[in-house]
Amino acid sequence: MNVSDRLRQLRCAGCHWRKTVGPDEMIERLRSMGRLRRDAKPDWEYVLELFRLESQNMACVECGQQGLLVEPLTDDFDDWGQAVKCEVCKAPIPLERIEIFPDSKRCAKCVDVSMEEREFCDYCGGLMKMVRRKGTGISGYQMACSDCGR
Repeated sequence: MNVSDRLRQLRCAGCHWRKTVGPDEMIERLRSMGRLRRDAKPDWEYVLELFRLESQNMACVECGQQGLLVEPLTDDFDDWGQAVKCEVCKAPIPLERIEIFPDSKRCAKCVDVSMEEREFCDYCGGLMKMVRRKGTGISGYQMACSDCGR
């Protein structure tokens, strides 16, 4: 079975919140709800159908509305038809990585960069990046936090 056949997207009909989930997260959610026993390798079709049925009892993390929709995810594209891209190098993130880490914003190569090579904000701990300094005259660059902007 293809990797994309096992990914699903949870969606809230009220606020349109979305989250991509893979088989492991589906099994974990079903077990936390007490709907799946600790079978080492449950049947995929059974897990998927049970997940579809139990999604009606799940609440949205954004608005709290009860009843989420389960939709198939056929490729590694976002809601606007664009490939999910790494926030650092802008390369498309492989579908296999999205299956393992559904909320991933970085490709494996950018995550593997050692922590010593990165600089972090003293105020909030966010990742520092080079930005163009404001002002007139000769262009200059300075470090700025990607989270708080300091």
